[in-house]
Amino acid sequence: MVGKAPSAAKKGAASSSKSMSRSARAGLVFPVGRILRKFRQMNSNKFRYSAGTPVYFAAAIEYLCAEILELAGNAAKEMKVKRITPRQILLAVYNDEELHELLKDVTIPQGGVLPRIHQELLPMRKGNKPASPPAAKSPPASPKKGGRKPTGPINVKPVAGGGKNPGKAPRGNAPLQKQDSSVVTTLSERTIGETGQKLTVLHGTITSVVADAVVHPSAGGFSFGGQVGSALMRKGGRQLSDAVNDLRQTHGSIPNLGAIAGPAFNIKASYIIHVNGPSHGDSKCHHDMEVQIHNLLNLAEREKYATIALPCIGSGNAGWPKQEAAQTILRAIHMYLRGTPNQHLKNVIFVLFDKETLEIYRQELGKLPM
Repeated sequence: MVGKAPSAAKKGAASSSKSMSRSARAGLVFPVGRILRKFRQMNSNKFRYSAGTPVYFAAAIEYLCAEILELAGNAAKEMKVKRITPRQILLAVYNDEELHELLKDVTIPQGGVLPRIHQELLPMRKGNKPASPPAAKSPPASPKKGGRKPTGPINVKPVAGGGKNPGKAPRGNAPLQKQDSSVVTTLSERTIGETGQKLTVLHGTITSVVADAVVHPSAGGFSFGGQVGSALMRKGGRQLSDAVNDLRQTHGSIPNLGAIAGPAFNIKASYIIHVNGPSHGDSKCHHDMEVQIHNLLNLAEREKYATIALPCIGSGNAGWPKQEAAQTILRAIHMYLRGTPNQHLKNVIFVLFDKETLEIYRQELGKLPM
């Protein structure tokens, strides 16, 4: 007996149930078929393109949108809003060098404008120099008398009984100060373990961040020749120079892999932690960097600093590749915060300026375990 062939209707139903869209076959969300139709409408047989062209085009747009949404979400989190608006998208594009270059001719409706005041339009100061743009006021980090911070050397020993040394700013359980959003921008943040301690990546300058102490990578003789040291010395001037001379007389040189705290002047941090870190290339350089970070954090905890700000340590004269330095430093800080009970240190901030370093630290911070 010869079997009957299935009807045409059943064949059509079986084939339609197994059919997949172009986007599903490519594993994409964006519609490949719609992009292909747009190609056909715009092309008019002037150019040739392969069958995979709309697939790659849809994948590139999907990746671009995901990247913008991630950065816009960080901006919305910083501004403490629960909905992403065109304003956050504008800030996300502006703060990313590659996105800004790609979308520089794109207008984002309802995104607002970015404040940019020319120096010629600012009020003049004494000496015929234009004043800096006005920044939001933040509460002083340390008590002042006559507008001058203490110039004496800092005693790095812990204070017995939880008291305060003369001339030191109140620290410990005091609430963290809010960053000035007109100067620095939070790009990424990570909470470590159940203690609530945070690692934060900021886009800004080390002289503009609000913290108890900022870190100055130096050599053993308190050298200010690096980029961070030059910025601190320009702000601190003669007061900082005198304070460093006092530190040299009382402490001598900075020990190898050691850290010494001293006063800061004319910046938003109260103290400067001078560190003498390792150079790259030695077989023990990674271990030495971890020891350096451990000594730095121990000093911050003894001095009851709640917030410390670090630049990109090691990537200057020490010769560290930025990726390698970021991995080593973040791993050492993560191990310290997870393994050491800290009562005072609550926030470690990485203050970075160039886009390459910001992206490296943002990616490496996201790889750390919770």
